[in-house]
Amino acid sequence: MSIYFPQDWTVLLRIVTVFFRMLGFFIFVPFFSHHTIPHRMRLLLAIALTFALFPLVDRFVAPFLPAVGCLALVVLR
Repeated sequence: MSIYFPQDWTVLLRIVTVFFRMLGFFIFVPFFSHHTIPHRMRLLLAIALTFALFPLVDRFVAPFLPAVGCLALVVLR
């Protein structure tokens, strides 16, 4: 399997983590949060940067624990 179609669900969670960080960047950074840039364009830029940057930042994303309770603790951290 490739890096974007993993067999393990924790890799998908790491991809989603990078996506939400990119989406937050495009929502809250002053230049990209301006109302003249459409929401669809921000979403597409976040998706494109996620797939471009994930192989580079994969080793820096914290690993997720397999238990749901442990996942809740990570979210609350």
